[in-house]
Amino acid sequence: MGLPQNNFSSRGFLVVAFILSIVAWLYAFRSFLTTEAPLVGDAISYYEHTRTLIYHLSNGIFAMWDPIRLSGTPTEFFYRRIGEVNPFYMLILLFVKIGVSFDTAYFTFLAGYYFLGMFGFYYIAKRLFSHTYLAFCAYLLLMSSSLATTLFGSFVMLVLTPSIWFFFFLLDFYTTPNKRSFLGMTICLMIIAITYIPFYFLTTLIVFIFCFSLFYFSCIPRALYIFFGFIARNKWFSLMCVLFLLLAIVPGLLFYVQGYQSELVLPVRTHNALSTHMAEVGLQSNAVGGIATQNILKDLFTNYESMLLGKVYISIWVHLLFLLGLIAAKRSPRLMLLALWGVIIYWISLYDATPIYKFLYEHILFFKYFRNFQFFIWLTLLPVYVLVCVEHLKLILEEFEEKKIKPPIYGLLVFLAHLGFGVILFKSHAGICEWMICGLSVLFFLNVFSGFKLIKHQWLYFFLLLLIGIQPLIVYAHLDKNSHTRDSLFKEFTIDDMPLLLSKERVDYFLERKSKDYQTYVSQLTEKRANQVYVGLKSFVELYHNINPFILDEYLRYKIILYDNVEIIQEETFDLNRLAKTMAQNTNLAFIKDVGQGGVISAIDKNASETFQIIHTDSREVRVSKYTGNRLSLKTDLLKNKFLVFNDNDHKGRTAYINGQHVPIWKTNMSFKGVWVPMGTHNVEFVYGSPIRVVFNVVLMLIMAGTLGGVFYLSGRKRTELG
Repeated sequence: MGLPQNNFSSRGFLVVAFILSIVAWLYAFRSFLTTEAPLVGDAISYYEHTRTLIYHLSNGIFAMWDPIRLSGTPTEFFYRRIGEVNPFYMLILLFVKIGVSFDTAYFTFLAGYYFLGMFGFYYIAKRLFSHTYLAFCAYLLLMSSSLATTLFGSFVMLVLTPSIWFFFFLLDFYTTPNKRSFLGMTICLMIIAITYIPFYFLTTLIVFIFCFSLFYFSCIPRALYIFFGFIARNKWFSLMCVLFLLLAIVPGLLFYVQGYQSELVLPVRTHNALSTHMAEVGLQSNAVGGIATQNILKDLFTNYESMLLGKVYISIWVHLLFLLGLIAAKRSPRLMLLALWGVIIYWISLYDATPIYKFLYEHILFFKYFRNFQFFIWLTLLPVYVLVCVEHLKLILEEFEEKKIKPPIYGLLVFLAHLGFGVILFKSHAGICEWMICGLSVLFFLNVFSGFKLIKHQWLYFFLLLLIGIQPLIVYAHLDKNSHTRDSLFKEFTIDDMPLLLSKERVDYFLERKSKDYQTYVSQLTEKRANQVYVGLKSFVELYHNINPFILDEYLRYKIILYDNVEIIQEETFDLNRLAKTMAQNTNLAFIKDVGQGGVISAIDKNASETFQIIHTDSREVRVSKYTGNRLSLKTDLLKNKFLVFNDNDHKGRTAYINGQHVPIWKTNMSFKGVWVPMGTHNVEFVYGSPIRVVFNVVLMLIMAGTLGGVFYLSGRKRTELG
């Protein structure tokens, strides 16, 4: 083809070019990687969930309960989002254990995971185009795009990186069936399966299979022969891979099955859903979460000064390649496959702008459980667009080399493409940098036309680095400037930062302040919160939205309270204003749910204090022995029987023990938990989570780590066999 052939002497130049591209990327995003610039959107909660996971793992605990978020929630939903058994998290854990700060370890992981995906994309392009120059070109175009900004604003790379490597292993397996690629596909599917929403990948894969069937129908028998032939020759190995994949699917299946009876709710997601499943979403509209085409095209060539996280950007040279391909390139089945693949995903992402999404929502089950289809821009459309444009370049160069286009005609077509591109830049009021890229592009094609006499093949990598990489550095400088104008939205916060018990001085201070302001907030007893809860336990969400926020927040300052009096209530008919008044007045009366479980000790003590007893750090009656996400251990020394309330949300997965004996937990004050504690000295424990589930998670994490290690081992052995 028109580019010089691969040779060993140019590999050193390629390695240096890769290193330079990484250094330039690290420089461009230095403020985000050093936490000077803030995370935004979903990236904040993903940071928090990962920090909670690593914090507990570093202390030998697989936490199943988050005591911080909205007075306590199960971690399952949050861990589903990050894929808690992803073996790459062990790298963060390793860094933390050797003394590296979590922030440094986390952002190193983000950068490493990003480049892991980009290297996978390079290898896909190398397989497709059979040339390192074109593969490096594809790598640079995607790597330098604003896909990188999703690291600091969403979860995209947690799904995209394993998806990219799955398609690489699939392509490699189709070319030469081998255990490395089969195991590689397995670990990629396992990592995707443990995420909260693997449906982006599933949609992309199904559309790819459909397009492959259209343009490579004759290859389907061969593909089936390769796949089932490999399984027949490697039965036990294949069975092991299938078993591992099924194990990875189990948490997601349990999450789905339990969704109908879950105590967890997601009001923002499910407000217009058709069922009661906690994760189901209603029929989506393109006005919210779809792809707004006009917004993407508006700033395609200009207005980079307003660059922000999540804004679509890619080097403008890719658009010139697209335009040139439309004018001069022949059509190939691969090009048509890639183009149709992207078009179908784009149509689906338009939501109600086309009838496709509504049909899928009504007839394909998993379309009811994910939204925000604008993420397809990053997960499918951008990578596919890059491959289409590089395929255009490959086809043009092949036609030139094969003399199917005479040199004068070739030069004319290139001239017309650049002239049209120049008109677009002129009408867009493009800057100097954009015109410089246009000029460098002319030089690139003149170099091809001259037989690479202007720029020798060893230096072509660096020329591509300049051609593609110069504009992103300028664009991300604007991003850096704009991001520093915003306040940081995330804080380091773990269970250690949340005092379970306040000091007596702090308790007295809050009680005094509350007494002074009492009339003010009691007069506004019916005031409600304006903001919606994204996720929380159903019982607490009801309190959160229906009790004066000042009253509820003040009450929840005190995590452990002793009551003398309780009243059994029917929650369905209970007046929340009455609960709000008792909270506001610190009344020595707890309301417990009538569930008919018996064992209620006489609940009224007329000689008791009018206010409940707040347990603080100096309290003699209750001492904290141990406090983790899964367990609270207390030592009590009471002069009489008391009703102990732990202001942490009640949940069916929670159990309580006194001196090792199981005791009933009473749902207290509509959302929290309480137990009767006899007089005298006792050990009281609140425990959450099933030991079986914890063991399963640990085993699954080890299996995934072992599977990943197996891929590296087989890769090393394959390289050895190849010499």
